[in-house]
Amino acid sequence: RAQDIYVGTPDGAVRPVLQRDGTWLVADWSPDDALLLVQREVSVGEGYLHVLDLATGQTRQLWPGPGVRASVGIVRFARDGNGVYLT
Repeated sequence: RAQDIYVGTPDGAVRPVLQRDGTWLVADWSPDDALLLVQREVSVGEGYLHVLDLATGQTRQLWPGPGVRASVGIVRFARDGNGVYLT
């Protein structure tokens, strides 16, 4: 099962930014609109937080670390875009 993420513009142009298997949710946009915080949800008690670079389409897992299973609650970029708040 796949849940893709697309970005649209006011003029109606739409482009895919994340096309992967699994359930992916957008949590927040960075203040400069260059990054998305995205969550890959496996179950109610297991999720993984990633940052998605909109220019390259690359993702990097932020939390939890390798081999750790945890859930992700509410997450937001800091106002300056240099940090992330996570519950």
